[in-house]
Amino acid sequence: MHRRAVLKSVFSTFAGAGLLVAARAASAPPSATQTPTSKTKGQPTSFLTTSDGTALFYRDWGVGSPLVFLAPWGLHSDWWEYQMAFLSAHGLRCIAYDRRGHGRSVESAAGYEFNTLSDDLSAVMQQLDLQGATLVAHSMGCGELVRYFSRHGGRGVARIVMVAPITPITVKTPDNPTGVDSATLEKTREAFCKDRPHIIAGAAPAFFGAPKNTVSAEMMQWWTDMLLQCSMKVLLELHRVFTTTDFRPGLARHFPPHAHYSRRLRYLHPARTYRTQDRRPHTRKPAPGL
Repeated sequence: MHRRAVLKSVFSTFAGAGLLVAARAASAPPSATQTPTSKTKGQPTSFLTTSDGTALFYRDWGVGSPLVFLAPWGLHSDWWEYQMAFLSAHGLRCIAYDRRGHGRSVESAAGYEFNTLSDDLSAVMQQLDLQGATLVAHSMGCGELVRYFSRHGGRGVARIVMVAPITPITVKTPDNPTGVDSATLEKTREAFCKDRPHIIAGAAPAFFGAPKNTVSAEMMQWWTDMLLQCSMKVLLELHRVFTTTDFRPGLARHFPPHAHYSRRLRYLHPARTYRTQDRRPHTRKPAPGL
């Protein structure tokens, strides 16, 4: 999804939820008795350790109502730097972390499935003592968000944003006849194994919606390089997992039925009122599952 479209959509979401209004009020000069809400003030990047001992890199920018950003498949916290820079400058606390095996986080031997990934999110929420947070998830990150509700009850979350989600299910099954055939997904993984840089670079224009959207060659190269930082092993394991996991049970339990079948950006108010925005790039994929 084009980064400016993401920024505009996320900004509109937070404005609609009243977060930016509250943030502006909170950004007034503090009194002598007030203390910052960010536990990492003065230490905007750091590491935390998950329950199985995996070290996760994270960024924690700004103070105010907390936002936690979950990246797409193969990408890490750098993907959110434009949104985080803007929103943290407008009175919101912005946190993003590198998923295990991504970016600066440790590549663990195991844990590349949604139960562990949601436990990792829980570690972030608990160790940074996040309450009343907004989870902002893109693509595969939406699977982590849904599983976090299923496994941890959405602890500490007040609202969510889901951008181009992989939910409810990607693969074609008897009860999901419009999904992607499993043989096609396997051919995509086989292509990765033959020439991963070429496949990923070739996917960049469709991911960003170019040429309809004006995107520089450097921006698409930045995206390509970020994906190539993730090892072949991790990319393949997660591709198999996110394209075959069925999130419908978790969605049915925690979210209204009408909310999960449109592949659009939507957000959840505390009262569980949904808003949607028109489809943006990212869903027009040159390779299934990318």
